[in-house]
Amino acid sequence: MIKKSFITQMSYPITDEEKLRAKNLLTYTDHSKKALKKAKEFLNKIKIPFTNSEKANEEINPNDVIGSRFWLRKFRDVCIDNFNKFKEYALYTFSIFEYFSSDNQILGLMKGLSSSIDDLEDEVNKFSGIFDNLDSSTFKDDILKYIKSIEDKCDIIFNLIEKRIQPYIYKNVLGTNWMDSVNNKVRIMPQKRQPLIPTIFNIYQNKR
Repeated sequence: MIKKSFITQMSYPITDEEKLRAKNLLTYTDHSKKALKKAKEFLNKIKIPFTNSEKANEEINPNDVIGSRFWLRKFRDVCIDNFNKFKEYALYTFSIFEYFSSDNQILGLMKGLSSSIDDLEDEVNKFSGIFDNLDSSTFKDDILKYIKSIEDKCDIIFNLIEKRIQPYIYKNVLGTNWMDSVNNKVRIMPQKRQPLIPTIFNIYQNKR
């Protein structure tokens, strides 16, 4: 069954191939969100020794940091791997996005997502650079600052995908409305409507 698109720039029937691409796009945006959430949650773990300990408000001895350099850099490497995994899914997303780029609205969403990922990558690179100067007197402040900045960038990307990109694809490409979404979740089967008079008769018979 072919549904009509409500996009001005795509006011032609949506083909089965286009619907398949749109569904793949939604799948990869879901993967992107999960990968981004995982990267953010793992990054948040390094804040624990700096914020949730008895000595959280004290200055950190650079020698203590140097002594933990193996584990700190190991943690950094895993953080970077996690964000690279997110970028891989984002790249797949963009490859499908390109198919719909003739629509100005989708093109704008693509540019917004690309710009947001660039901003995130800049902050991740700055975060990575901190670990090259473990003896810095500002190591603690710097690491907390960039973690907060990265978390903010992650939230921007997550919200862009979840609140703008995915709803737009559902509504304007797949033509999914609220009834479709409810039926998909609870599998409602429409009941055949009976004429009023037989229905009243059946009720009467059942009460006898």
